[in-house]
Amino acid sequence: MKQGFLLLSSCLLLSSPALAADLPGKSGFTLSAGTLGVGLELSHTLPIANLTGRLAWNGYTHDFDDTIDGIDYGADLELNSITALVDWRPWGKVTHFTAGMVYNNNAMTFTGVPGGNYAIGDLTFPADQVGSLKGDVGFDEFVPYAGLGWNVPVAPKTALSLELGVVFQGSPQLTLTADGPLADDPTFQQELERERTEFQDEIKDYEYYPVVALGIQRRF
Repeated sequence: MKQGFLLLSSCLLLSSPALAADLPGKSGFTLSAGTLGVGLELSHTLPIANLTGRLAWNGYTHDFDDTIDGIDYGADLELNSITALVDWRPWGKVTHFTAGMVYNNNAMTFTGVPGGNYAIGDLTFPADQVGSLKGDVGFDEFVPYAGLGWNVPVAPKTALSLELGVVFQGSPQLTLTADGPLADDPTFQQELERERTEFQDEIKDYEYYPVVALGIQRRF
């Protein structure tokens, strides 16, 4: 409900011609929060009509629990990215289309929560023989971004920003390892690879990472 109210408020602000006036100053900085984490951004109006360049860092860490293919995991999400973007504003200063590149250091780590046994692949193994079951997920390092955004003036040299977009971060790459007595057993390794394949299939949708961010911008 709260997110819907913020989005509706932004749309209402965009409909007001009085608020669509140019923000003074060619440069600015923005503090934001969204699905890429907490962000700090610098922007500058380029010497080409209707183009603005932006450079930003975003980061955040989050712990959560998940169950994948019948195995309980404690998961760590580490968001860490640098974006280099260009905005095109065909209708003035409020609405912009965005394209650019992302240095994508986002990663996820999954650690198995042992019960009596692990169902790995098509077989069941004792937890004390499996040891620590760990999955590491990584993505392509340099990836494209496309989005749509709005900067709505609310006070002199100050604007609210809303950004919607997608990071095309490539198919997630998963490594799944265990360090118990069975780690070198050929049968166990075969089932572990089967489990890794099924695990990776369940997280394949992370190839497209949605971006939603709200922020406040100050021009100077």
